[in-house]
Amino acid sequence: MCMRTMKMTSVFVISFICFTQGQTIKFAREKISVEVHKDHCVLVGVYEFKNSTERSYQGSLYYPVSKTHSLFPHFFKVIEAGGKQVAFTLGKDGIVFPIHVAAHDSTCYCVEYHQRTPDQFFEYILTTTRFWGQPLVTADFLIRVPEEFHLTSLSQDSDKSIKAETGITYCIHRRAFLPEKNLTLSWEVK
Repeated sequence: MCMRTMKMTSVFVISFICFTQGQTIKFAREKISVEVHKDHCVLVGVYEFKNSTERSYQGSLYYPVSKTHSLFPHFFKVIEAGGKQVAFTLGKDGIVFPIHVAAHDSTCYCVEYHQRTPDQFFEYILTTTRFWGQPLVTADFLIRVPEEFHLTSLSQDSDKSIKAETGITYCIHRRAFLPEKNLTLSWEVK
């Protein structure tokens, strides 16, 4: 297994818009890992969707990415629960990929992207969870900051931090999560 003179914001919107035909699926959980690197961040997100209807759901998910100062991700990958890579369509402001959730079942999709962070600032938009109309059952975030950097701000309070020789991992766990603010972090070289 996801800013120097001008404040450039790497903005990632995790708002999914499902195109259903009378069916609904539920966005139930997310597990997000953000790894800080010298010139970019890697985000890996695992998203669980539930289908409580009598029919199998097949549709598309739109995963928009807001570009700030033209810093669009330079790498995307989508993987379904079975480990198979999913083809996606790259658009001007995000990606679209197919999703399938069997009747009375749930499934997970993993999205990975790499985003340049020249101003040592990263933003992951959480507030679009409200588009689903209900809170996530759980949301977990791991923010990994290497030893050579110092985290200067984190918009969500961490529940704990784990220090290792290679750096610090900040852990955030939320239940019934319907966020009012985005996840932002900034860091500096020690």
